[in-house]
Amino acid sequence: MIKLEGLPYVEITTDPDNYPSRRVIEANGGILVEEFIKAAAYGGSTSLRYRIFTNNIQPQALDALGI
Repeated sequence: MIKLEGLPYVEITTDPDNYPSRRVIEANGGILVEEFIKAAAYGGSTSLRYRIFTNNIQPQALDALGI
């Protein structure tokens, strides 16, 4: 579906201490783009932003990523 929409990549964020999510993202081609501070409305804590290029996404990975 993402490829059908013509998106070159998707971005996913997760908390640094959420190791299961980080493993799933990285196992599916996720590249760490940045570590950033969330807006105060979202808790103001540190978060990680990953980018997954759509040519790397395997169909079964979409379910694991919640996409």
